[in-house]
This record gives sequence, structure tokens and C-alpha cells, in this order.
Amino acid sequence: MALNKLLNFKIKQEILVFLAIISPLILGILIWRYSVNVPFWDQWDTPGQLIVEASQSQLTVEQWMRQHNESRTLFPNLIFLTLANLTNWNTRSEMLVTFLLACLVSVNIYCLSKITIHNSWQHLICFVLANLLIFSPIQQENWLWGFQGITFVSIAAITTSFVIIYSSIPWVIKLIVSSVLSAIATFSFANGVLCWIIIFPALLLKSIQDKVKKSWVIFFWLIAGSMTLTIYLYDYHRPANLPSVTQIFTRPVLAISYYSALLGSPLFPEDLLASQITGLVAIFIFASFCFHLLVRLRNLQTVNKSCPWILIGFYTLFSAGLTTAGRMSIGIETSLSSRYITFATYLIISLIYLFAIVSTQIGRKIWFKIIVILLTTLFIITYKNNFLEGVDLITKSYYQRVYGKTCLLTIDLIGDRECISQRIYPLPDKLEKQARQINKIGLLQPGLVKNINWQDSKQKLRGNSTNQYGEFDNFSLDEDGSYLASGWIYASPYKPSLDTVILAYQVFDRPRKAFAIAALYPETDDLFALAIAPQNIKLTWNKTISTLNLPQGATITAWAFDTDDAKAYPLQGIADLVFLGSIDFYAKTNNTKSKKEQ
Repeated sequence: MALNKLLNFKIKQEILVFLAIISPLILGILIWRYSVNVPFWDQWDTPGQLIVEASQSQLTVEQWMRQHNESRTLFPNLIFLTLANLTNWNTRSEMLVTFLLACLVSVNIYCLSKITIHNSWQHLICFVLANLLIFSPIQQENWLWGFQGITFVSIAAITTSFVIIYSSIPWVIKLIVSSVLSAIATFSFANGVLCWIIIFPALLLKSIQDKVKKSWVIFFWLIAGSMTLTIYLYDYHRPANLPSVTQIFTRPVLAISYYSALLGSPLFPEDLLASQITGLVAIFIFASFCFHLLVRLRNLQTVNKSCPWILIGFYTLFSAGLTTAGRMSIGIETSLSSRYITFATYLIISLIYLFAIVSTQIGRKIWFKIIVILLTTLFIITYKNNFLEGVDLITKSYYQRVYGKTCLLTIDLIGDRECISQRIYPLPDKLEKQARQINKIGLLQPGLVKNINWQDSKQKLRGNSTNQYGEFDNFSLDEDGSYLASGWIYASPYKPSLDTVILAYQVFDRPRKAFAIAALYPETDDLFALAIAPQNIKLTWNKTISTLNLPQGATITAWAFDTDDAKAYPLQGIADLVFLGSIDFYAKTNNTKSKKEQ
């Protein structure tokens, strides 16, 4: 009987461990499958500008310490530049660093959970819920944008410091490692300065428990923090394009609305009002827990267990305050941006663990059980919706990113500057100059295309058992006088698909000329099929073309384009244009000829 109970206990534990592992596993597969090797937006500034400067001369201290908005990104610069040299600036390596930082945070949360939650069931359940949030796909901007790995540095530094502080290693090592991690966070992202505030109470409380001289801990922390902040603030200037932080006092209603929405965004990233209500409720529950644990109980053992979770909660509250002060004037809708969800996530995680700690005192009260059941149900429902929405955003992001990459690679052939400014970088002139410099030193892969590698129909793409890649099945004249081209292509089992469709024309025996790019759109809403078995999915494409782009007598063809090797594969179907004066033309697609009136 006892053996059966033990086996059941072990099986249930293994199920919980599996549930904890499945979250990072699914996210890892999504990142591997839908990440795109192309510098995007801020990456052209950091580390793009540094890469160009490093190829021209020895980098100076000022260049390494250069601000990116409000942040000094010294340590990310070191990592990004090293990775760029090792991988020919494969930006997917930066996404790997982001994922590994999230894994580090997860491991730290597990260790803290084991230290502070002695009930093994509660410990594992809390960890499963925490991992669901840490690796939530709804943070898609941070997962698929290598530069955004900096948003994980501060929480990684804080949680690692807490694990070290609560360990039995010598106090000298605790102080040195915690201060080094705080300095790294400070010179990685603007909210890294909060590490000096958040980690200190944990050090002080543990020094009291371990009977270490508080004066030495305080003195060391003040000196280390002061030196770091002095270096950080030297020649620091607030970016001119950002509004004054005093607006939180001059526009308090907007500030509160933005702040509460940001804190509720991990659960309601698509609903502003629900996110604001959730944020306010989370603040109230967090304040109630802090009052109960720190003021009413005044039990040193309970305070010691709850300390890291309370401090992680305050880290989120302070980070949300900094974000609100710096971004609220851009628009309240930015409070739900997926890049900020990473900050707000850790307030929810801290509440999960504080619920577990408080339950040991008041867990038997019926009202508390009802609240826990209601909140758990709400969490499961919202997470399911957010997971599906996150996967959908990740898949859509892939097709938009490869569309932008195609526009970048063909800038000398097609020159679609509007696409570049919307999908890659908002300043196309600056981008074009920098892209040429990076291409010259061999760090833009596969490089700016001078001539597209047109593949004949006998050549097969890996994983394609036939010669058919898709169809060019429509070419018609719109009412506004422009042409509409459309069709579909097959996906690939080795990547989500061939990336885009390039339209080309040929006049008699002259060389084929690419003149337009079409983005792809999945034909199905079945996210599982798209992520796991994309080879069975068709992707549609369409493109509106100005008549000015086409010469008389052109034969138009469509080609599936692979941005990894700049090869183009033919789609079945052609369109022949024969102009008769300025009135009539003939279009032939898939060997069907029809006469239309222009």
C-alpha cells in the first residue's frame, strides 16, 4: 500500500516536471523554426554601427560605452560583436542568447522555489506556472529580435544573486558576485540600475540571519554601487527624441492608465481595459501580501522565505514605472507591446509564490481557497488564449521578416524602399549605406544580390519530391489600371517555406529582370499544422503592380525565393502581355489565353 502511494507520488511528480520542461521546449522549437537571420530595427544601430566601426579602426572606450536610447549597452556590445565575428553576424545566435538567459532565469526560479517552498507539490506546481509565463510565446518580439535579449539581463542578474545569497558559500563571494552581476546589468539595459536597489535588502536580511557585520555589507554595497553609477552617468545625456519624465506628474491619469495596463499585459495583451483592471488588482494583492507578511506577521523565518519574491515583485513595479515615464507619451497602446511583457511577467510570478507562502498561514480559510481557485482558472483560460495568439504572432512575424529580408537583399535589383522602411529599418537611406558597408566586410548573409540565381525546373529544393513549388495562377487588370498577380506555393518540411515570391519579366531574349516582391500568407488557421507539418500547407501570395513597371511584349514569371541562399525556384504559369495600341492587351496564365480591356 505504501509502495503504491510512493509510486503514485513519483508519477505525479514526473508529470509536473514534464509540464515544466514542455514550455521551454515548445518555445525553443518555435524560435528555431521561425527565427530569421536578418538585422532588424535597432540592431542596425546596436551592434550594426559598432560592427562597421570595428572593421575600420580600433574601437575606443567611448564607442563601447555609447548610449542606446537611455541604456549603456557595454556588455551586450561585447557579446554581439563576438557573436558577429564567430557567426558572420547570424542574428539567430543573438536569439539563442536570449533563450539561454530565459533558461537561466527559469533555473534560478526553480532553485529559489525549492529553497522557499518546502511543500514539494506546491514547489512544482508554482514552478510549472512560472515557466508557462517565462517562456510564453506572447513575448514574440523579444524572442525573435536578437537585440531584445538585453531585457532579460536584469532579472537574470537579480535571480542569480538571490540564489547565491541564499546559498552557503562565503560572504565575500556573495558580495563580489552580486555586485559584478549588478554592474553587468547596469551596463546592459537602463533598468539594470534597479539591481543595486533590489538585491541590497536580500543581502542585508541574510547578513542578519548569518550574523555577519551589517556595516561591512552596507559599506561594500554603497562603494560598489557608487563607483558603477558614477561611471554610468559620466557624459550621460537623455535622448532628445524622448519626452520628459516629468509628464507622469503633469498627466497623472494617463500615467496610471499606462502603468496598470503594462502590469496586466502578461494576462491580457490584447485587451486594454482588462489589462488595466488586472494590473490594479495585481498591485492590490501584492500590497496586501507585503502588509500581511512584513507588518502583521513579523516572523523572521517567513520574511526570509518571502523576501526574494517580494523583491522580484518590486523589481517589476519599478521597471514598469521607468517604462511608463519614458514611453507613455508615445501612446497608451504601447503599454501592451510584447517587448514590455517580459518586465511585467515577474510580478505575476512573485504573486504565485507569495500565494503559496501565505497559504501556509491562512490556506484553510474558505474565502482564500475560493480566491485561489478563481485566479487559477483565470490564469489557465488567459494563458491558453495568449499561447495561441503568441504562436500566431510568431508565424506572422516570420513571413513579414523574410519579406523585409528579400527587399533588403534585392535593394540593387528591385529597390523596394517602402518595404525596407516598414519591415527592416525606418530610415532607408541610412540603412542602404550601412548595409553596403556590412556587406563589404562579409557579415550580411547571403549578401546583397547582384544577380538572382534562377533555378531551372529540373533542379529540386531539399525536401521537395517533385519539381512543383507552386503556381502563378492569376494575372488580371484592376479597375484602377494596375495589374494584380497572385498564386500559391508549397511549404517546406525543413523551414516554414520558401520565403517570398519574386516577379520577373523577360522581353524576347534579353536577360530576365526582377521587378516586384510578394509576401506569403498561410492559407490555414491550424497553428499546429503550420508549426509541426508545414509541408502540407499552401501559402498564398498576391501583388499589385503598376503598369509603369512593365515594358511592351513582356513575359511575366513568378519565382519562389529562398533568402538563405538567394536562389529562386519557378512557379508554374506565365503571363504574356501584348499591347495593341493603348487599349487592348492579352494575358495568358497557365496556358489559358483571355482578352481583356485596359
